[in-house]
Amino acid sequence: MHEPGPVYAFVPAHGDSKAGAVQEHLGRTWSEGFGLAVLLVDFASGRANDEGFSECAAIRREDGMDRCTFQGTEGRAITRLVASAKSNYEVICVDLTGAPQAAAKAILDLAHSVFLVSDSGRESLIMARATIAKLRPFKMEDRLALLLRRTTGGLRPDLAEDLAGAPVCGLVETVEQLERLARWLVLPQPAFAIAV
Repeated sequence: MHEPGPVYAFVPAHGDSKAGAVQEHLGRTWSEGFGLAVLLVDFASGRANDEGFSECAAIRREDGMDRCTFQGTEGRAITRLVASAKSNYEVICVDLTGAPQAAAKAILDLAHSVFLVSDSGRESLIMARATIAKLRPFKMEDRLALLLRRTTGGLRPDLAEDLAGAPVCGLVETVEQLERLARWLVLPQPAFAIAV
């Protein structure tokens, strides 16, 4: 049994944002690199099972990490899943790609941090801004940040922040950047540490 750790939500700015790939890499770094118990949660097609209930397929071990694919639309079911899993995992990462609205809202309410994954192209950042506008009613401004993948012709991180309307927490285009972010998110920081 572990001390309950953070719940991190990963939201795609648009369909090609690769939020799942970022979630996967961070999860693998925490699991294999730091020896933490990690659960990766993602969403199936958003349909309930044949009886109409929301459920999580059994947590399965895959490529050295525990995973669960949630099926359904019920927010209370995903809240129960996360609550029951917290005592067994030091980090829970939820990829909200394809999540039904009620389930996404439940996760956003639980999440310690919400990461909007985008690339640095102007169109992507405009879509990120629209996604942030949709998230505004959830009152998570103090927990929301961009994870940015720079692209050719894209904007600098400071300009990306201005256009999207959220701070850049980290760059996620190289293995080194992802590992630095993973370390910063879960390892204790000295009192003087500043997020870059």
